[in-house]
Amino acid sequence: MKPCSKCGQPKRLEEYHRDSTKSDGRKTVCRECCHQRDRNYQSRPEVRIRNAVQRRNRHVLHREEDKVRRKAYYSAHAAQEREAAREHARRYPERAKARRAVHRALKQGILKKRSCEVCRAEKTEAHHHKGYAPENWLDVVWLCRSCHMIEHRGIENEEMETK
Repeated sequence: MKPCSKCGQPKRLEEYHRDSTKSDGRKTVCRECCHQRDRNYQSRPEVRIRNAVQRRNRHVLHREEDKVRRKAYYSAHAAQEREAAREHARRYPERAKARRAVHRALKQGILKKRSCEVCRAEKTEAHHHKGYAPENWLDVVWLCRSCHMIEHRGIENEEMETK
């Protein structure tokens, strides 16, 4: 048993992360306190924004190598990817119908693709910002893949632009 230097509770050695620099081979703060500290840090708005910007910058810097990596992965796992897409469409039929409606509208010329409304990238996808109800199927915002993912993670793009 060893007391945590943060909460003071005595805990078994297995409840501490490893640290080869310490005499007992374990950190002085228990895992629970470490996880709480990390959660508190990661929930701070400036950290969330910085992480989102870093993800976006990584996407821009490594776009070509990511494209090659994704293509190689998909060709090796094509059947699994198709089945996962089918399962997603079965699980969320309203989303699949909304995507098909946008696809049909693009083919018929009712909708026209635009550049990303956040970063002005040319390659975009439809974001159903009002939901997947039938009356909102064609009410979309055009976002690039990285901005779309950030939008779904709940990070406001206006905050990112100010940093």
